[in-house]
Amino acid sequence: MAEKNILSKLTDEQLELFIRTKMEISYKNGETICKQGSFASHIILLKEGRAKIVHESRIRNLLLEIVLPGDFLQLQSLFDESTFRYSAIAIEKVVVWLIDKNIISKLIRENSDFAVEIIKLINLNKLDIIDRFTCLTQKQAHGRMADAMLYLSEKVYKNQIFDLTLSRKDLAEFTAMSTETVVRILTEFKNDGLLKITGKKFDLHSPGLLKRLSEVG
Repeated sequence: MAEKNILSKLTDEQLELFIRTKMEISYKNGETICKQGSFASHIILLKEGRAKIVHESRIRNLLLEIVLPGDFLQLQSLFDESTFRYSAIAIEKVVVWLIDKNIISKLIRENSDFAVEIIKLINLNKLDIIDRFTCLTQKQAHGRMADAMLYLSEKVYKNQIFDLTLSRKDLAEFTAMSTETVVRILTEFKNDGLLKITGKKFDLHSPGLLKRLSEVG
């Protein structure tokens, strides 16, 4: 968990400052945690629940990832960004901590181990973006959908059987497809025995075949 790795590098006095100055806010499902283009005065730490990260455009929104408890949001705005580069929206009940950017900057200047962990996390985020870009530009529709199912199973819900907290429209924005194409491919996957869908419950019957489909694109 990113939170544990980063905060463990702080001294007791620094951790006390971090906790004392944070602001805790709760959000309901569907509420916006931060809005793309708005003033970025804080770094956000997700404490409870899950949220979707969305890059908005006039042509098509792109769902970049699902963030989990312990994840930091908007770290790239820490040094030279005055506005948020994406929106974060709760997909279930969420609790976040808002940490003033000045506090994070102060801790980075004072604590080199803490600074290294922040740099590692920013670098990891960049690598994740490269992986997403590769998936969306190099894989065909069925490969992108297989990739999405595996991502949800392995990284978000951590189970082959899960209750999907995303809409079909969200899946379309995650895979850069139309909603109609998402529905069609999910039906094909269901008919081919790759997964079972009952309402919002998904059961990945054949994760091995999905991995193969994801690899060949």
